Amino acid sequence: MLSTVATAASVSIDWKQLHALSDGNEEFEVELLKIFFVETKTQLQVLSLAIHESDLPTIEHLAHKLKGSSGNVGFLDLYQHASLLERQARSGQLAPNADTEPCAEPWTEQNHLLDRMIQDLATIQTFLEGQHGFSAVVKETN
Repeated sequence: MLSTVATAASVSIDWKQLHALSDGNEEFEVELLKIFFVETKTQLQVLSLAIHESDLPTIEHLAHKLKGSSGNVGFLDLYQHASLLERQARSGQLAPNADTEPCAEPWTEQNHLLDRMIQDLATIQTFLEGQHGFSAVVKETN
């Protein structure tokens, strides 16, 4: 099984959840995390575009999808950030900042959440690279 001691400081994963999902199969856990990484990276790129285009239905849909997938593998930080973004979209709290100056970036809070999710994903990348020779790049998408 993947070690919770060696990785707890760098990756916020509910290891019990991941172990239960994989039935304790470490190879399967690594494969799940690799698939999760690749799919999440793509979803974050689309989410960035949706935020840039103020596409509320897509923001809500992707946040919900990210919340579900991160919850399934036990990735707590990303789950929390996606959950907050989903709640904002669902409640209609998503809107460009009212005090935004003409040249300022709209949707600052949502872009901040997107940046946090990108950082969250980078911790998975670092873990996979350090422990399992995985190679991929996470870049800011906005």
